[in-house]
Amino acid sequence: ETLQKLDTEITEYTETESQLKDEYDEAVRSQATARGDVTLTEEQQVEYDTIREAAAVASAKPRQALNMANRRLESARANVISLTEDVNDRKARKNDEAVKLKELIVRKKTIEEAVEKTKAELEEKKKELQTTEKSARESQQKREAIDMELEQINHKLRDFRDDQRKNQHEARLNEAIASLKRYFPGVKDRLVKLCQPTQKRFDLAVTVAGGKDMDAVVVDTKQTAVDCIQYLRSNQVGTATFLPLDSLQIPNPESTERIRAMVESE
Repeated sequence: ETLQKLDTEITEYTETESQLKDEYDEAVRSQATARGDVTLTEEQQVEYDTIREAAAVASAKPRQALNMANRRLESARANVISLTEDVNDRKARKNDEAVKLKELIVRKKTIEEAVEKTKAELEEKKKELQTTEKSARESQQKREAIDMELEQINHKLRDFRDDQRKNQHEARLNEAIASLKRYFPGVKDRLVKLCQPTQKRFDLAVTVAGGKDMDAVVVDTKQTAVDCIQYLRSNQVGTATFLPLDSLQIPNPESTERIRAMVESE
């Protein structure tokens, strides 16, 4: 719009300049005609001078207007050049911005694609993590089940070994007691075999009452006990506890009856 306005002004200045130039040329021609080689009378000379001065005055104003128009024209042309350069600069910057915008659009598209790819990979990794955690939980459960089974097996194995040791100890003790019975008639038997209740529900009560002496060997006298100990020691059969009947402290009948009543009440 600004360039169009300047073009209009330049056209107007050019037309004004042409018009003023025509007026100036007409004034010059009139002056030249007035200076022709003609003999003038005094009145004609005065009239000629008056016309020449009028022509000079008339030509001065158009010349001044022409000069002003030329200056305005040059100024307008300078403005046109400046505005043209500014327009070109703006166009160049617009093109640069368009290129940058295009690059940004490409980068945006690339980043969006990368983000979508990353999201997909993240979802895949989440699924893999869930699968791994599930497998880990299942493995942990299997391990716990195996550990429990192993603990049960170890417990059974310990019980079996304990039973085996007890059985071996029981067998050795029974063999030792059998040997003692053969050599020493005063040997009776182990207390646990001598105190077997008629009803199984009294087994626990008898065991508690006998306590640690349930595996002890009952003999008739203290001397028999000493002889048995010496025999076991000499033959390296093992060790045993002996209960000589002649040195045992027997509770009075009242205490016995009281204990019997307590057991029967239970």
